Amino acid sequence: MPEIEMNKFPKIKQPLTKSWCVPACIQNVFEYYNVKWYNQERILELFEKYRKDPYYKYYAEMINNEIPEFKAYYREFGGNIEELKNFLIEQLKQKSPVIISLNVPNDSHAHAGVILKYENNTFSYFDPNPNQDIEKVNSQNFEGILMGGNYDILLILRDL
Repeated sequence: MPEIEMNKFPKIKQPLTKSWCVPACIQNVFEYYNVKWYNQERILELFEKYRKDPYYKYYAEMINNEIPEFKAYYREFGGNIEELKNFLIEQLKQKSPVIISLNVPNDSHAHAGVILKYENNTFSYFDPNPNQDIEKVNSQNFEGILMGGNYDILLILRDL
């Protein structure tokens, strides 16, 4: 299966004192596609124009309206974990990283990460938290790392 080259994925962390996991994930995806002029601060600056809750669908709207190099897609899976896993595997076959909502133990806030690889029934994902890195989870335990019941994702593709 084609896959994302892990050594080419930037692994840029969110600042230690800021909850910028989504901008950090977006910056990582942009830089994975070799577009390096949108750092976390610039992404948030563009997003401020929308003055909406920081949901993936609004980040997709911002990317589609403000950043011509990319096309963003927001999708919910309505709690269907098998459909989500199949979607992620198909995107990984196309070498497309996917931003997902992660569960934070002992916290009600969502966190974002980037799915990078599926191999031997295991997903590998990047967690932009300064204390984390590339994490792995068995497909059977995958649901346990996800936040919420809709299983929403943000897919960003280079618009060539």
